[in-house]
Amino acid sequence: MKLLARLLLVVWFAIPCSAMADGVDRVRFERPDGTVLEGTWRTLDGTGRHPAVLLLHQAQSSRAEFDFLLDDLQALGVHTLAVDLRGHGTSSKPEQIDRAFFMKLFRDPGFAPPDIEAILTWLADHPRVDPARIAVMGGSVGANLAYVANGAGWHVKTSVVLSGNAEAAADLAGEVQDFQARNVLLLAADDDNGRDAYAKTLFNQSAEPKRIEILKGSSAHGVSLLRESAELKSLVLRWLAEQLASD
Repeated sequence: MKLLARLLLVVWFAIPCSAMADGVDRVRFERPDGTVLEGTWRTLDGTGRHPAVLLLHQAQSSRAEFDFLLDDLQALGVHTLAVDLRGHGTSSKPEQIDRAFFMKLFRDPGFAPPDIEAILTWLADHPRVDPARIAVMGGSVGANLAYVANGAGWHVKTSVVLSGNAEAAADLAGEVQDFQARNVLLLAADDDNGRDAYAKTLFNQSAEPKRIEILKGSSAHGVSLLRESAELKSLVLRWLAEQLASD
């Protein structure tokens, strides 16, 4: 899968579109199959290279679900890129969004993962980004993709995994050689359809540094974990600040 994604990068490109506000731009990533992914690229003032965080939403949502966190992330001194996955938000949509589409999104290693690798390559090559300090944070299917990007070695220093699914993550990883996630923060609720058990599985499969937190008495899913728990939100911000600090 990794080789295929890199071959496809020959015809992949990003187009910065009109600025939305100072330091905020809409970007478009055109994929080889004609799919266009849209995102919001929010940069820090000034010059030089800084850390960046890629934000991946859950299914049937959009990049806007992270809006409540953007000011906090910018205060950490990081650029942010929030992207709409295939079939979501303002990204291209297939003629039919049905169960088969979502099965591909959750399970097919040749569907969304190459998109994420390409976007991370764009980030790593960006003149304002420190390629050694890139994080990926995602919720639900975005969490699975964040975990896969980490273990596959796609320029990822750390990942924040909100309500991941260990089985789906394994499917999305496909046949990546030497897959090993490390430097991960895993969060889940204890009443969210077994996501706490999945978080523990992913934790046990990951290498240090790693941390897991289970929100008790809650069914919160994905980014809702951070909306419901100020403690978990603070934990995520501290984790990113620590892991993305300059050496």
